[in-house]
Amino acid sequence: MRTPRSLGAFSFSGKFADDSGRKTIRKSIFEMRYEPQPHFFDKRGAILDQLYRDQSGSANFTHWQLRDSRVDVFEPAFDRLCFVSFRNAGYHVEYQPSDNYFRDQVRKYMRIPLEHLDLRHLVRIGIRAGFVHPVGSFDETVKRIARALYRTDDPRFNELTKDLVDVQAIPFICKEGRYSFRIQAGAMRATEYEELSLFNKFQGLPEFSLWVDIDYSTTGLDLGTDPHKTVMEFIERAEERVAQKHDLFMKMTLGGPGDGRR
Repeated sequence: MRTPRSLGAFSFSGKFADDSGRKTIRKSIFEMRYEPQPHFFDKRGAILDQLYRDQSGSANFTHWQLRDSRVDVFEPAFDRLCFVSFRNAGYHVEYQPSDNYFRDQVRKYMRIPLEHLDLRHLVRIGIRAGFVHPVGSFDETVKRIARALYRTDDPRFNELTKDLVDVQAIPFICKEGRYSFRIQAGAMRATEYEELSLFNKFQGLPEFSLWVDIDYSTTGLDLGTDPHKTVMEFIERAEERVAQKHDLFMKMTLGGPGDGRR
């Protein structure tokens, strides 16, 4: 089984659709890390049962797996999965179907390890949101990213990059008080998502696209008297900030409503 890499519920579908009307695809990952919990091993079966089936007995996922130090529930293509281990837990979805789907799923499934493991402190908590924006031209997208992020008006830059065929936005890593976020992006061909292991399911990815990857996290989070509420408050904040950073990046590169660049 492929283990998901770590890391939203605002939807950007259609806002930056290309001329053909194709909509943005979003992949979202949530992960929380905690100190090793030895009593996890006594509770694996109960945790797995609650993840796999809802209160009516209906299956939440197609498959499940019980391992020595981790339990997994997942779909055949691994495009939706949830896991809990003795030191971390998370949820992963690709092609999320609605605005609030990711947030609602995290609320539903992360309550289970929080309660069973009686967690009061997290070593790290974060979301990672990846956006696939269909574009008509790979080469034009490369040029737009270069113009937006680099000094293309500098003759030395133009001399250095006169045969430019691709560009990746180097990671921008920033702090907001106790929170950190990282943004990276680049023009992508459909085959590159598989080569870089960015998706588990590849059907439906556009031939050319702009990939925007945003990670938002914090460390050393005390969960207080209501751990589930604290986790969901983080999700709300993270989603809001991811939305803001994403929109700003899109306006800088492909252009957004009202800025005259489309």
